[in-house]
Amino acid sequence: DQLHLLAGSATDGIVPELDASGSAYFGPYDSLEGCLDAVLSQATDGTTVLFSPGCASFGMFLNEFDRGRRFTELVLSRPDRFRHSGTRDAGKARPGSSA
Repeated sequence: DQLHLLAGSATDGIVPELDASGSAYFGPYDSLEGCLDAVLSQATDGTTVLFSPGCASFGMFLNEFDRGRRFTELVLSRPDRFRHSGTRDAGKARPGSSA
């Protein structure tokens, strides 16, 4: 399991706690695209990518719907990297093998 963090005010508070506990994480990333690219660079065939926002991310997104829409658009823009059965499953997309 890997934890990838987006930059933001909540992340600024979370990172010291992760560091103090010795928990491993990647990021924080300045963009959702950069975060997803990093996830995909480490994923192997069959890896499940779970997009689970824990904070509002108002500095990066208009609202939770904008955040979800942008994640779905990024996943759907990479059909060579993901297998899914439609936009309803895009949040549960599994990376496929890349050429």
